[in-house]
Amino acid sequence: MLTERQSLILKQIVDTYSATGEPVGSKSLAQRLPIRVSSATIRNDMSILSANDYIEKLHTSSGRVPSERGYRYYLDHLAEPAPPDAQYQQYIQELLGGSFQQLDDIVRQSAEVLSELTEYPAITISPESQTGEIVQHLQVLKLNGRHLMAVVIMNTGQVENQAFVVHEDWSTAQLEKATNILNETYAEQPFSLVVKDLATNRLQSLAAVVPNLAVLRHVFQYVLQKFTRDQFFLSGRTKLFPVGVANADDYGQSNSLVDINDDLLSIVDGVISPLSVQLGFELPNNSLRSYSIVSGLYDVGVHGIGRIAIIGPTRMEYPKVMGLVDAFRTELQNRISGYYHGYE
Repeated sequence: MLTERQSLILKQIVDTYSATGEPVGSKSLAQRLPIRVSSATIRNDMSILSANDYIEKLHTSSGRVPSERGYRYYLDHLAEPAPPDAQYQQYIQELLGGSFQQLDDIVRQSAEVLSELTEYPAITISPESQTGEIVQHLQVLKLNGRHLMAVVIMNTGQVENQAFVVHEDWSTAQLEKATNILNETYAEQPFSLVVKDLATNRLQSLAAVVPNLAVLRHVFQYVLQKFTRDQFFLSGRTKLFPVGVANADDYGQSNSLVDINDDLLSIVDGVISPLSVQLGFELPNNSLRSYSIVSGLYDVGVHGIGRIAIIGPTRMEYPKVMGLVDAFRTELQNRISGYYHGYE
């Protein structure tokens, strides 16, 4: 463990470097530290921090920057989320306070607003659907010609659908009869029961109505599976070089986020702490080496757990970003809980 003074010096180096992008020297530290310390004492402590790999020297500059180990120590022991000021809090509440028709609309807009406020790409993941929810309505309808659509509506107001093409002619009357039979069989039934029954029930009453029962069963099974999948939103793809990042090398390759959605989903979805930071060297994808991911969980009880995250350069203002993510996860939790309450 570092001494109290060494911790203050490391914290000041991280905070100053995050704000300016410039290596930090002993003279600058002497002016910024909250305690009076001579430059000679600061240089001695900086030597100890450097020898223990908490800070490092870049090029020929006399100043120092945080190392990977230094950032990790800072995040584990020194950094605290800085709550957004009242103006930011009001702005967040107003933007997420509108009328939403779909749960995913709330989650998607949260990513957009968080990206706007931080100037970094933002990720949001919808809560996992719970099998205790109720299937409210099923429908199969004609789009045009042989293009049809299967629709499922849950008691929570969530809607999923899937267009599909058939090789036979399905009349409007046949589709209406099929819709009636599906609802007589499954409407107001638990989600888990419907999923299980669709996999085993021969639905002979439908066989006499539609030209191809196997296709209809398959497409409704597919639509129901959508409710159990994570809904993943990434906003701010173009913000790979946020305002204030002077050196592109600090932020990785310009296209490094374009083709790694699956990795980002896996990383953020695996977070188990209410608020956490993962540094680039700790992540499985080498393309993320120059990034950090600040993640938060939001818990909506029986309706599941969702995630929210910011991906930015290693040199970011962590207290500010952590504070925004923390505020958003709380507001998102409240909004989604209210959304579900409207259907209960």
